[in-house]
Amino acid sequence: MVDLDLSPLLRDLCAKVAPIEARIAILDAEIAVRTQEVEGLRATLAGISRALDPEQVTLPLPGLGTTAPPPKLRRLTAKGEELLRAALANESRTVIVPRSVATRGATIAAEHLVGLTPPLLASAGTQSTGARLYKLTADGEAVARALPARVAP
Repeated sequence: MVDLDLSPLLRDLCAKVAPIEARIAILDAEIAVRTQEVEGLRATLAGISRALDPEQVTLPLPGLGTTAPPPKLRRLTAKGEELLRAALANESRTVIVPRSVATRGATIAAEHLVGLTPPLLASAGTQSTGARLYKLTADGEAVARALPARVAP
């Protein structure tokens, strides 16, 4: 190595280069982490936007569930949406469907939501009156939260 006869000013300036380069490397690493976080949040927002589109309901939402490819769902029925909203509004995340002719549509909708992959509702038993109790699953809660707000007529 050749030892150059540098002035004290040049020596001081050269000594400042290494710490500056080290700080730049640290900041580059922090920026990479933040960029990755931003991309993840954008992917989650894109998934929620797709969930809000009634023609493109998919599960699980990117960033909120498994990494398996999301299955395509048909449009949720009005009764299915009603059941998901009712379960989400309930503190115990459950909904009770009475067993009667008048609630036949609700029973069919609930069983459809139980039969999906992944299920949005899980059967939690029956009550003494014969009413069925359904519990909201984690995927069902994600879908219920992504449902668009109801507009009052």
